[in-house]
Amino acid sequence: MPEDIRMTTPENIEIRFELAGLATRTRAFFYDCLYQLLLAIAILFVSVTIAPRYSPYYDLVMPLSIGLNFLVFWGYHILFETLMDGQTPGKRHFGLRVVTLDGQKIEFFPSMVRNLGRIVDFLPIGFLVGVVTILASQHQQRIGDLFSRTVVIREAPAGGPSSLPAAPTPTSPPPPSRKAPRRNHDRQRL
Repeated sequence: MPEDIRMTTPENIEIRFELAGLATRTRAFFYDCLYQLLLAIAILFVSVTIAPRYSPYYDLVMPLSIGLNFLVFWGYHILFETLMDGQTPGKRHFGLRVVTLDGQKIEFFPSMVRNLGRIVDFLPIGFLVGVVTILASQHQQRIGDLFSRTVVIREAPAGGPSSLPAAPTPTSPPPPSRKAPRRNHDRQRL
């Protein structure tokens, strides 16, 4: 059952968005987890290829590899949400976007606060806490969303309805064209 949220922009314009549901958010999250896993495997594969176990570079490459994997795990969502206007590849695939409660695009600091809330999601019963929070909150927000004052919305599909009113249709036909009509009998003479 889709729920809507009405936001008032700083310009005092009211916009209505459809909130993203738990199932769609979960699918987008697992899609992003798959990307993170593929990145982590690629980093480890390159690390082991460059510096096998008994290589003189092993002591340099492996900590670098672990650091890069740490950044993939913790920085993936923050980086994409900040640079791609509130979307990760998973959110983009499912037509979702993170915005602030006043309808603005998410900045670095709110994205960081929002994603630090993922610590709770990865605790043994934390995922259930996240699900309960989404179901119980007014705007279907996770713990990180509540702290950062953000929501996940569903974007209107391309060509679908928008939050802007439709342009008025003209009541009278347009004035006739001033161009002279082409005559076919001129072509027949050639």
